[in-house]
Amino acid sequence: EDVAARHAGAYRRLFLVSSAATVLASALVACAARFRELHLAAAAFELLTVALVGGLVLFATRRRWHHQWFEAREVAERLRVVAPAWLLGAWPSHLKPAQAAWPGWCARAVARELPLFAGEIDNLSGEIRDILAALVDEQLAYHVANAERLERRDQLYEGIGVGLLAASLVNNAVYLAVRFFDASGLESYESWGLAAAIFLPAAATAAYGVRLFGDYEDLARRSRRTAGELRALKARILGALDLPALRGVAEAATRAMLSDL
Repeated sequence: EDVAARHAGAYRRLFLVSSAATVLASALVACAARFRELHLAAAAFELLTVALVGGLVLFATRRRWHHQWFEAREVAERLRVVAPAWLLGAWPSHLKPAQAAWPGWCARAVARELPLFAGEIDNLSGEIRDILAALVDEQLAYHVANAERLERRDQLYEGIGVGLLAASLVNNAVYLAVRFFDASGLESYESWGLAAAIFLPAAATAAYGVRLFGDYEDLARRSRRTAGELRALKARILGALDLPALRGVAEAATRAMLSDL
């Protein structure tokens, strides 16, 4: 889980830094359009920005940040749901003999190394139910908080992007108005309007790019769906359950938690 969190943070910082560098480069180019003496500095900074972004992408690709994020997350989630099945004397249904990738094989190998559960399940069913309920509560709280956090980020970047696009439209409308109704002021406004026309669409595109790479909306929707399934299971756990019913609830909880992958 720690490996997944570290690589997820590195991957997110990658596209945030890349987008921020793009915005800074477009801002400097826009300044160069207004102040000609900045043209050399703008060209040099743009060259450095392209080299920086390309180098970061190449480095991240070679280090497999994106793949290691998802692979480590899959291992963590598959191992997280092994405990309830083991406590109930059942083999985890998601660890079939054939696995598509190494995370499934790794989780399956760990599960096979577990010793046989020792104890009278009928006498321990209350404690097992409490363990299952605690796991469901923990994951429910995580998905609710995760959905809210991602929705806030998505709305933030959406608001920034829409605001910048609206400002770009206003800038063009003002330019046309000045051109046709006050031609005398065109020369003084033209350089500022050109700078805004360079910067605003580039910054809006960067904001949209952050939303696209972050995939905040889709991730939030999946967390909301998983939270709904876990909330329904929590109500079932509170009732009196015999061993087959408890195994059924554990299996349903496993499917709900793994569906988020």
